[in-house]
Amino acid sequence: MKFLTAPLLALCLALAGGLFVQPVAAQQPAAASPCRGLDEAACKAKAGAGPEACQWLPATTLKNGKERKALCRATPPCLGLAEAACTADAKCTWLKAGKNKAGKDVPARCRKAKT
Repeated sequence: MKFLTAPLLALCLALAGGLFVQPVAAQQPAAASPCRGLDEAACKAKAGAGPEACQWLPATTLKNGKERKALCRATPPCLGLAEAACTADAKCTWLKAGKNKAGKDVPARCRKAKT
């Protein structure tokens, strides 16, 4: 009987471990950006404000020397909103004018609210 004890114990532990494992909740995939994959002309044609607005970011060299490819990106939803429109939108928050850590003046502006 002793020869069955170790395998039986291992089997019991494996089964018990399966009972205590919580299933992982499936995450919803992010909605595809309407700007993803557009070329420069198409991206600039969709420039402006609104949920479908895009901005073209040219290719640049980063401080660490890496090259960043040019791409079309969705414009932030709160960019350029006036104070009244910003405070009326629940997705946005109004930041007062002030100074940054380096002491440089920073103007009042609208930003996407933290979630």
